[in-house]
Amino acid sequence: PRTTTTSAATTTTTRATSAATTRSMSGAPRRGTHRSHRDVDYKTNPKAKPPHSHSSLIYMAMQASEQPKVTLSTIYKWIKENFCYYRHAEPTWQNSIRHTLSLNKSFKKVPRQKDEPVWNTWMD
Repeated sequence: PRTTTTSAATTTTTRATSAATTRSMSGAPRRGTHRSHRDVDYKTNPKAKPPHSHSSLIYMAMQASEQPKVTLSTIYKWIKENFCYYRHAEPTWQNSIRHTLSLNKSFKKVPRQKDEPVWNTWMD
C-alpha cells in the first residue's frame, strides 16, 4: 500500500516494503528482480506512469513555478514537460487534475485579475 500526504509545506510518499518485495520459492527475497521507481526515467519513458498522486503532481508544478498562484495551463504544461507518460496519454488525465483542484482542500481557486493566475495552495 502507498501512503501519500500533501500539504502546503511538504509532500511525502512512502510504500510498504513487504508488498514490493519479490520472493523466491523458498520464501527468501530475490535479489535484482524488483525495479525501483527510482530506476525509471519518467521524463523520457512514455510507458512509465509516474508513482505520484494527482495532488502531488499539482503541488510539484506549483512549487516549480516559484509563484504563489498558477494557471491551470501552467500545471498541465509542467506535468507534460516532466512526465513523458502524460505527453502521450489520452487527455482524460486533465479532467482528473481539474477535479483534484476543485475538491482537494489543499488547493484554493482565487479570484482572477486580468492576466493573473487562478489556482493557489491553501495556506492556513
